[in-house]
Amino acid sequence: MEMAFYRIQWSFVRRALAAFNFPQTWINLIMECISFPRFGLLVNGAKAQWINASCGLRQGCPLSPYLFILCSDFLSQLIRNSRHPGLGIKINASASKITHLLFVDDTLLFGTATAGTANEFSNILRSYCAQSGEAINASKSNIIFSHKVQSQAKEAILQVLGYKDVKSFYYLGIKLRPGKVRRAYYDEVLEKMACKLRCWGLRHLSMAGRVTLINSTLSAIPLHVLANSPMPLSIIKKIESLLKNFSGMVA
Repeated sequence: MEMAFYRIQWSFVRRALAAFNFPQTWINLIMECISFPRFGLLVNGAKAQWINASCGLRQGCPLSPYLFILCSDFLSQLIRNSRHPGLGIKINASASKITHLLFVDDTLLFGTATAGTANEFSNILRSYCAQSGEAINASKSNIIFSHKVQSQAKEAILQVLGYKDVKSFYYLGIKLRPGKVRRAYYDEVLEKMACKLRCWGLRHLSMAGRVTLINSTLSAIPLHVLANSPMPLSIIKKIESLLKNFSGMVA
């Protein structure tokens, strides 16, 4: 979503709170907190005129993330209420369909590679944006196709959605790509760790300092990847070798 917090309409926030059956008194208090804020700017040391906001949630406000999540649930409802058979994919035959994943303003949609599915997703997104005030950031939106998708189907889908066809992209720090995960995928993790080691050096670090850096920084780099995808044993051994060499356990 493009400038997700700043675009959302206050009327839509009120509707979302009412849909979750919050008491009217509570809704009024929330709307008093987020509605009609004013912003002041200093231009060359002089105070400019007040700027009155007409929509949006404020970055840094403790309420904003919670309110945005409640509003984003409307998009989930639109997807769940759709009866189009092309929405969602199955990991295996006995698993339930996965139609979408949401993390704040990052949205991941899954579906069969047909123009009909693309049209359904496009209609759902347009409906959500029209009612909430949100807008799709097309420049940061991508599509990954399976290797089995024909070129004609790809062209039809790209024409409907207007996004870029890419081989891989990052979602929440994890690199997504079709097919099996190759060992080369983990080269970036090893390079990040090696880059840290080159910056730190060994000359001015005691053994205790090295162990502290390993526990606080180096060990944390591969953890996020390990929690989301299986890592080959050869890569784990390379990571262990880097840590041992840095700690001084291996000459």
